[in-house]
Amino acid sequence: MRIISFGSSHTVGYGLSDVANSHYRTVSKFAYPNIVAQHFDCPCINYAKCSNSLEQMHLDILSYFAESRDDDIIIVQISTNPSWTTLINPDNDIVFVTNPDSLDNKGSAYKKSLHGLYGILTGANHWNRIWYLHFYSIISLLHYSNKKFVWFFDRYPNEYFKFDETILSMPAAIAKQIINIRNSCPDPSATQIKEIYADYLVNHCPEWMFEDGHFNESAHMAWANHILIPEIKKRL
Repeated sequence: MRIISFGSSHTVGYGLSDVANSHYRTVSKFAYPNIVAQHFDCPCINYAKCSNSLEQMHLDILSYFAESRDDDIIIVQISTNPSWTTLINPDNDIVFVTNPDSLDNKGSAYKKSLHGLYGILTGANHWNRIWYLHFYSIISLLHYSNKKFVWFFDRYPNEYFKFDETILSMPAAIAKQIINIRNSCPDPSATQIKEIYADYLVNHCPEWMFEDGHFNESAHMAWANHILIPEIKKRL
């Protein structure tokens, strides 16, 4: 048995004491996936990345399948920000784009291109479409691969809980396609952890939150022991 985790900075354990002075993508041994693995006395492989997009998470999961095992238990923190993406620039550097200002310090050429691509040519429904496509693809992929998995949201996702309202604002052809994709997906609630990570921790232990919105070791311990481990035991 192994614990396999996917997610963004919360799953990395960003800001925890053992990685505070390390590269921002360094995985913490105090992050909740490792606490869960210690409970079950098994290895932990943490594929999370800070500023991870749902698109990149989908690719991370597809890549993982080359080395997957039948007894793996998978934890997925679903990112609710659909606009994060990864660019490879002309210098072959990887640039993580989190908003239309991300490349401002790279010069006017980058800024003009980025604003053209993400600011002028796209709107909210562009990103909603991307979020829906990757979310339902991830759930379907894990379900039809017969993997034991649990997933949860890092914060309240309008895209998910206000689906009917959001879909009404989309072009008819796109809306129909997304509805068909959702209807063909196995029921996500069957594998969902109903508690929302940030909401749960803010409500139960607000004093454990850092100024940047991440949480300390005690919060990771609480999330692992009170939420994740009981949910995983139900699926063993």
